[in-house]
Amino acid sequence: MPFPSCCNYRIETIHNDTIYVSQQGEIVAYDLSANELFQIAVGDKTPTGVIVDDDHIYVTPSSSGDIVIGSTTVSERSSQNNAFLFAFNHDLSLDWSDVVGISDAGNVYPTGLKFGANGTISLLGYNSRPTGTTYTITNNAGSFTTNDYSYTISYQSDGSELRHVTYPHRHVWGEVDAQDNLYVIGESRTTGEEKVYKYGSSGNLIWEIADVLDYSMIAFDGN
Repeated sequence: MPFPSCCNYRIETIHNDTIYVSQQGEIVAYDLSANELFQIAVGDKTPTGVIVDDDHIYVTPSSSGDIVIGSTTVSERSSQNNAFLFAFNHDLSLDWSDVVGISDAGNVYPTGLKFGANGTISLLGYNSRPTGTTYTITNNAGSFTTNDYSYTISYQSDGSELRHVTYPHRHVWGEVDAQDNLYVIGESRTTGEEKVYKYGSSGNLIWEIADVLDYSMIAFDGN
């Protein structure tokens, strides 16, 4: 299969000379000469994040139903949209998974995966609930109640939750640095203005930059 082109595909990352591409319902891996190496099926939607280290391939798709991985069915938590996180071994077997959903009416959307301090994995996302509405998010670690738009859940490499933090803006696109500070672009819940925010690992706001263009993205070079 030749290397894909156009708008329904996205190059996610390159690790050990392997290119990981997301497309609807799967991750496809290629070598540097565009030869296909393998595919991983992950439901029926295009994943919003793929990160890779020497131990795992981490993928976050979303779904409003269960996702079947090989012979394993990973069940939804809500009848509406859920954020799934899969950790695959490099032999393509599923090591662990988590599902983030809202226990009452509402959609949860993953927007990306990032590595943080000491190899931790951060799942970024937001929900569809109206401003100021209190709701409960559930995942493997239990549940937490919030009225914020967005969330970051950080995991150890074995799938155990390290922390969760919520934020009072929506549509989070972000990066995480080596100290687990989070840099995100999101809409202010009070004005709808796009801003860049820097948060500490505990969710404390450090600074913000206003007047960001709509649909901006953010990148971080690690320095």
